[in-house]
Amino acid sequence: MLNLLGLINKSSSVAGAGALVAALACGYADAAALNPLPYRPTAFPVVACASATAKLPTAVAHWATIYCTAQHGQIFAYRDGYFSIFPGNSRRFSVNAEGFGGTGKAFGKSFTKVSLTPLKTSQLAAYFPKFAHVPDYLGKAHRLDLLTLTVDNGDTASMIVADETQDPFWVQPVNDHRPYGQPCYIISLALLNKMH
Repeated sequence: MLNLLGLINKSSSVAGAGALVAALACGYADAAALNPLPYRPTAFPVVACASATAKLPTAVAHWATIYCTAQHGQIFAYRDGYFSIFPGNSRRFSVNAEGFGGTGKAFGKSFTKVSLTPLKTSQLAAYFPKFAHVPDYLGKAHRLDLLTLTVDNGDTASMIVADETQDPFWVQPVNDHRPYGQPCYIISLALLNKMH
């Protein structure tokens, strides 16, 4: 089996990344091609969108999409063909327009804008003021972008995306220009299929 950490980022130093390898690799070694259906991001019934969804920047549209649900409005998440996981647990990456977890923001129903702004490595220090150094998974990235989702009530959710043209790559949620929780990996099912 290939070393997933080596594929992701040889300089990666996030605690618990080894758990990701186990979570992604265990149980897949003897499987045939992975069926993408169990890896969809939400358990809520997806419905046809009642209105147009926010347009995704091209660099984001290759790995993400906006799903519409009857219960919880729109959800921004990885699209079919991709998978995400937070190292150390089984949570999957998604942002719900109805509420951004514990940030206290949102309670809207839809995303009105999705924007991608390039970031310089020198700008990262402002997001990590209490850290002795910027984590390697961001500090050593070749490309950094700030992905911002705007909800219909004006609230925003943001995340730093590192090397999103690579497979896999990191996404670090931020809240009020500070890291919010731990980062997650986005990885293609095509790469997972090659690993066994």
